[in-house]
Amino acid sequence: MKKGLLLLAAALFAFAAVNAQTDDKSGKKERKTSKVGSFLKKTVEASTGLNVSDEVYITMENKRLNDKIDLGFVGCYGDSKTGDVYMVVTAKMKTDRIKVYINTENAATAKGKMYNTGSNCSTVDVEYAKNIAVEVNMEKRPLLNVPTSVKQLEDVKLRVQIGGDSDYYHLHNVAVQWDVKPE
Repeated sequence: MKKGLLLLAAALFAFAAVNAQTDDKSGKKERKTSKVGSFLKKTVEASTGLNVSDEVYITMENKRLNDKIDLGFVGCYGDSKTGDVYMVVTAKMKTDRIKVYINTENAATAKGKMYNTGSNCSTVDVEYAKNIAVEVNMEKRPLLNVPTSVKQLEDVKLRVQIGGDSDYYHLHNVAVQWDVKPE
């Protein structure tokens, strides 16, 4: 019983340490990983056999679009017959621009295997209303030839363009849901 409580306490501490967040100047939260949290996470996983996975979080490369759009993660869906994997995100415009282009660029697994969209040059362009979160399904711009053995993508790179300004967003710790359709 005591061992179980100690493992639970270690798991909670690891979760808190791994998911520590700090505010940057724009008010957005950025996730920082601590070495202690990573060590405890590995210890808990090794001793219990449980996978202590992180939540999906989003980072931006340049933060230029912070004042124009908020992106949220809905899901990652894969077709086991074709190997196509696509993202579904939400986009909430903060400006009066009504057209935004969102593309999946590429993705990587924890072992460094890269997947991309191939020569598919199509973009997902959606018209938005200001301050309303709209769901964006990128099924027409999938990552290609992803094997069903891939259960999680460590980094998915999205390109967002509003007017002439663009930025790269990264989705981290994305679980692939094979043969599931978004609701």
